[in-house]
Amino acid sequence: AAYYAKDPSGLFMVRIAQGLLYMGKGLMTINPFFSDRFLLDPIAFGSLTVLAHAILHLKDTILGKSHYMLFNIVPAMRPRWLVTLDEDLNEIKVPVRVGQAVDTTGQAGRPKQMTGFQTRTTPVLLNYSDRAELATEEYLSVATIMEDFVILKKNPNYKPEVKA
Repeated sequence: AAYYAKDPSGLFMVRIAQGLLYMGKGLMTINPFFSDRFLLDPIAFGSLTVLAHAILHLKDTILGKSHYMLFNIVPAMRPRWLVTLDEDLNEIKVPVRVGQAVDTTGQAGRPKQMTGFQTRTTPVLLNYSDRAELATEEYLSVATIMEDFVILKKNPNYKPEVKA
């Protein structure tokens, strides 16, 4: 940013770019897709479209008197984490497998949903193409997709392994 110190417009845009890059210290992302990249949020998509059109006329909008148009990006912001909660909404630490998502559309049986996974304990950060699943049978997920906040309930049929 020191390179643009003499140009206030350039410095403003560099600071905005740095803020978006390090948004929430890496805990947030700008993405109109949710539910394992299956659904598109029309409000988030529209907000990104408005911002893209505002940037086409940068000097008249963002760098002019309409800098408040940057707030249009807020509906597209969402967390990148996976946090597991019990039925009383208390955070619980559960082992999960996090790995690269694999498209299993049209495959017979119950194929693996991800590849190259690592087992971690929640809360975890998920990249754009990552998918998570529970590593043990101790808990059952109320939701079908493991992202953001997930409510878990105890598995009534779970029997812990007895170590000899």
